[in-house]
Amino acid sequence: MENYLVPQSELVEKLNSLPLKPGVYLFKDSRGEILYIGKARILWNRVHSYFQKQSFGESQNPRLQLLVSKINDLEYILCDSEMEALLLEYNLIKEHHPPFNVRFRDDKRFPYIKLVSKDPFPYLTIVRKKEEDGSHYFGPYVSSSAMKQALKAIRKIFQIRSCTMKITGHERVCLYYHLKECSAPCIAAVTQGEYQEKAKNVIQFLEGKKEPLIRELTTAMEKAAQNLEFEKAAFIRDQMEGVKNALFKQKVAGISESDEDYVGVIVEKGIGSAEIFHVRSGNLIKKEQFAFESAEILSDESLSAFIRQHYQNSEFIPPHIFIPNELNDGKLLEDFLSQKSGHQVHLEIPQKGGRKKLLDLLLKNAAHDLTIYLSKDERLKGKLEVLESLQKLFNLPNLPFRIEGYDISTLFGRESVGSMVVFIGGNSEKKHYRKFTIRSKATPDDFAMMEEMLVRRLQRLNDVDEDESFSQKPDLILLDGGKGQLSVGVKVLKQFSREDIPIISLAKQEEEIYLPSLSDPVRLLKTNPVLKLLQHVRDESHRFAITFHKTKRDKKMTESSFEAIPGIGKKRVKKLLETYHSLDQIKSSSIDEIARLLKCSIATAEMIAAESSKR
Repeated sequence: MENYLVPQSELVEKLNSLPLKPGVYLFKDSRGEILYIGKARILWNRVHSYFQKQSFGESQNPRLQLLVSKINDLEYILCDSEMEALLLEYNLIKEHHPPFNVRFRDDKRFPYIKLVSKDPFPYLTIVRKKEEDGSHYFGPYVSSSAMKQALKAIRKIFQIRSCTMKITGHERVCLYYHLKECSAPCIAAVTQGEYQEKAKNVIQFLEGKKEPLIRELTTAMEKAAQNLEFEKAAFIRDQMEGVKNALFKQKVAGISESDEDYVGVIVEKGIGSAEIFHVRSGNLIKKEQFAFESAEILSDESLSAFIRQHYQNSEFIPPHIFIPNELNDGKLLEDFLSQKSGHQVHLEIPQKGGRKKLLDLLLKNAAHDLTIYLSKDERLKGKLEVLESLQKLFNLPNLPFRIEGYDISTLFGRESVGSMVVFIGGNSEKKHYRKFTIRSKATPDDFAMMEEMLVRRLQRLNDVDEDESFSQKPDLILLDGGKGQLSVGVKVLKQFSREDIPIISLAKQEEEIYLPSLSDPVRLLKTNPVLKLLQHVRDESHRFAITFHKTKRDKKMTESSFEAIPGIGKKRVKKLLETYHSLDQIKSSSIDEIARLLKCSIATAEMIAAESSKR
């Protein structure tokens, strides 16, 4: 076994028992946690390739080296075919979120336009997460300005509503009707059939299907003119002009009137930059950029993994996807995409002409973006060095890759709250932050409140049905406070038999670090990077707690001020605040809309609007 880099005899034994069959393999660390999930046409060949020395020399992928250094165990699942392995791999990755699989950066922050098409009168809204609810999703939009322009064009051209109210046909009309940005189904100004036709046109518009949409509008315009409905014909004519102006973007030279995607990936040092150009009816309508981390051995494998993951969640897969080079599993990917889309999908390599030029342009964009990402990654490496110093300094069992910081905020015992912030790889991960409303009704006690928060957090650890933050085990817990807070933390960890989770506290005044194993605190130089990281975590947990506390106080004051208005009780205030999530939304709403929502008089609605303007 001199050609292998992993010395554990148990793992070598498992490597030698791998079959020459298709399947899915799972790499695990010393704690039994899944590091990476992959699929293989021949398990023996694929898995052994990770441990051969030439893999590192060819790829120069530090992320791959880090993965192999952590592998302590191996599991595999046999499949009847490579296609079955591919589908199983996707489902397992979706279930377990292994840290070394291709992971998009900041994907969830990009918004989607959602058309709630199940409603009798479909409406548009903006969301940040796709769900299996029968609605149509368009995006994600990397540029929020592009998304807003699309929404503005839709309102002007098709007059589709954005409100979520239930349509009965007897409501009062809102401002958007007068601005000619809504066809007002709320007052039955349009029939359900006519409105559904508008929604269908919106779908075509957002998919970039210009030619079919214009043909349909032309037919409708001619029919209206024949029926002497000249006003309707003029309106449809204006719709057509709007569609043409909005969708005549960049006509790509040398490309026919077809739907195509162009996909390219550049990978260096374990960081990937992926670029997608969406061409619809010969027009380049949208560009998407993604940064991702990859432990794949070759860049071609990263491209294959990216295509699988991206199109698995896509609303529309075009019949032609152009890529820069052949893939080992290209035929398998074509079958997979064809099966998912319901039509034949081809992965093609353009050799010349407009398609080749467009793909070259895409790769230039990807290379440029990768340069930017790598400069950020260099800063990340510096943070990893700090984490290594932190591990050595406090003799932690593992690299503190996931640090959770906790703090309590209260004012005379009222509206007490707790905060949990999460730092991964030395960076704050706001999507993993969590808030706690302290439930203790007794006299304010910082220690008791900290204990309540930690108990509630650890109760939810390793619960597979929990959210993605609570279910993950921290490598280090940092409490805002001194020896007392630390004692509380140690007590809670013992209560749950989780002494394997390291815990420390950081006191504000002297910046003293308390450890369970030491009676005296540790003091580091103010310039020490480890202290600066701990201070950052502590200060962020404090900021997050204060912000949450202020929000709750402001909400309480807002509720009280609205309840003081004659005729407005707790139920109406609750409905008001559940419908409008901020005072700004209340301010931007019409008096009629507020009165209709709360079923109150216009005078009462005016007092609500006036009260919201004061705050």
